Amino acid sequence: MVIVRFFAGMRFAALSILLWVAAVPDALAEPMDGPRVLGGIESVPATLVADQILREAYGRLDIPVKIQYLPSKRVRYLSRLGRLDGDLFRVRSMQDEYTRMIRVPSPLLTGYIHCAVGNPADLHLCDNPSEVKGMVAMLKSVRVEEDYVEELGVKTLQVERYRQIADLLRHGRVKIGLVSSIEGIAPFDWPNWENVVIRDKPLREFTLYHYIHSRYREDVDRLANALDKMRESGWTEQVISRFITRHKDRVLVYRDPNGPAGE
Repeated sequence: MVIVRFFAGMRFAALSILLWVAAVPDALAEPMDGPRVLGGIESVPATLVADQILREAYGRLDIPVKIQYLPSKRVRYLSRLGRLDGDLFRVRSMQDEYTRMIRVPSPLLTGYIHCAVGNPADLHLCDNPSEVKGMVAMLKSVRVEEDYVEELGVKTLQVERYRQIADLLRHGRVKIGLVSSIEGIAPFDWPNWENVVIRDKPLREFTLYHYIHSRYREDVDRLANALDKMRESGWTEQVISRFITRHKDRVLVYRDPNGPAGE
């Protein structure tokens, strides 16, 4: 009898928690007081440059912000629930998943998907990844890579950390791996990638956008205008150039403002 009551209590508690979580988005439907809380992906160098650009854009609108650095999956989860006021940057296709978020249409940063191999003799495989036999290694929860491999129709081996991709390549468990850079800067330190070759010419270029909660929809155009003016004045390019200079030891793509990436 005690056991039955215990499990009944547990079910009631679990149901209460689920109902509370389900009610949270409605409770947050109206603008909140205090700084807006934006989610940023921790351990990614480009998050810092996005932080600087967006603080400036919000500052020009006299809107205080606070950046919370969290794992990518956590930011993605909280953004889906509407528990954040914004996500620093995601690709365009995230709009399908972010039902409570609105994409600010002004491009924020540029990213690239690169092909990595463990044997330099296998670099030719990067010319047509869809024909590679076996699985392609990639990081979990990277939406742009998820979209890319879905288009290719290849099988993937998804891991939690980039160093695991390097290990898989070095030991020959996979022929190629995918690496995403932002503004051409690798998201990892090179020592973990010894004896791994990453082709600098990217497989794909993509654009990253800022997302804000739908309760602030009136600020979408204002933020887009602020970001456009910052880019047109050269302010954004200066910030990005300083960022690349500071991380020149991580450069995967040498950006040419007058020409296409990877050429």
